[in-house]
Amino acid sequence: MDRTRKLVLVGGGGTSADVLTIIAAINTLDQRYEVVGLLDDTLSVGSMRWGVRVLGGLDTTCDHDVRFVDCLGSPRSFRGRESLYDRLGLDTKRFETLVHPAAIVASDVKIGDGSILYPNTVVLSGVQIGSHVTILSGSVLNHEVQVGDWSILASGVMVSGGVQIGRSCYLGAGGSIREGVVIGNGSMIAMGAAVTSNVATSSTVGGVPARPLRTAR
Repeated sequence: MDRTRKLVLVGGGGTSADVLTIIAAINTLDQRYEVVGLLDDTLSVGSMRWGVRVLGGLDTTCDHDVRFVDCLGSPRSFRGRESLYDRLGLDTKRFETLVHPAAIVASDVKIGDGSILYPNTVVLSGVQIGSHVTILSGSVLNHEVQVGDWSILASGVMVSGGVQIGRSCYLGAGGSIREGVVIGNGSMIAMGAAVTSNVATSSTVGGVPARPLRTAR
């Protein structure tokens, strides 16, 4: 029986290059995936990106037998990913969840549809990761952390036990979050910040200890 799943990458930025290495690592252990194309509004149809053919823009219709991989999201666009997919009408249940073989994930961890865990991430007991979450290399989530849908954790983020991260948040590289802290929906944590108290919804904080920098309008 053919177990290979056909994948289409959504977005042609740097994340898609990273994702291709994750897929290759998974296929080394179990030939599970075939990447058949990429969707991006800024690239020419038929051109090649990272060795993958561009099928069209983000609104291109794909066969029902393919699954998507969410390669969108950056410090500039992280708040808009959810509404973008709503506008495109893409069924978020059709997105594949990818966990690099070098990630350490406790057996009781829950991971939602379309989430991606990079190599050398550590996710410990009782953690709940929502849908369309991206966690980059070297990040550590200690016991009973909750990460809301659509959030992004950049490289080397240290999250202490019992932290709650809201929806559509962005945690910059090298940040650290004190135990029990609540980070409101749509918030950004600047690179290297040390967050020791709760963060209000749609806020940007930075520094050591972290202080409010601004609130999104």
